[in-house]
Amino acid sequence: MSKPLEKITQEWERTLLVFVLLVMLAGFGVAAYFVLHEQEGAVAANTPLPKMPAYFDTDNTNFLNPAGMTDGTNPLAFVSKVSVLPPEPQKHDTPTRPNTNRPKPQDTKKPQPANTKTQEPPKKQEPKKPAAPPRKIKITYRGFITNGNKQVAFYSANDTTKGAKPESGVADTGKKIYKILDIKEFNADSMVLEYKGKTHTFPKGVKKEITIQ
Repeated sequence: MSKPLEKITQEWERTLLVFVLLVMLAGFGVAAYFVLHEQEGAVAANTPLPKMPAYFDTDNTNFLNPAGMTDGTNPLAFVSKVSVLPPEPQKHDTPTRPNTNRPKPQDTKKPQPANTKTQEPPKKQEPKKPAAPPRKIKITYRGFITNGNKQVAFYSANDTTKGAKPESGVADTGKKIYKILDIKEFNADSMVLEYKGKTHTFPKGVKKEITIQ
């Protein structure tokens, strides 16, 4: 007894494989028994199957008998019966009352144009011209120069009037610069000019301006 058990334990893989094959064969045998045992369309249940409903009465054969028609009847002649419609009731025209609410005639008078003589357009106010800037003359006294026996003043002047050219040179007393300013006197330090009875002193080397009105 001990030798077969020892052999089985030594070859346990083969033993397990044989055991699994036996279980599978038994399962297939049981399944085949149940499949072969059941009839076609049967259900493995204790309750009986419901009866098939009778959709058509196959026992009635009246449609095979000929139609019951009297002698002389033509089965191919068809007669259609048309119902006659009742006449429509006649409509009586009722007299209508004249419409007294007539629209009033519109006034066809043309609107008179407004008096345009009395309404004069407002006059456009011309913009005031800006006042011209005052005329100014800028003068620089350079000193005096001895010309022979006379001494003359050396000066340079610029007029701010548009288009005026600068003026420079030498002049003795009594001469005018830009024909406006009289040279009254001069020395080594300054020069005196007169304009409209008023004198103006110009130091040497200093630029000063006079407003001409």
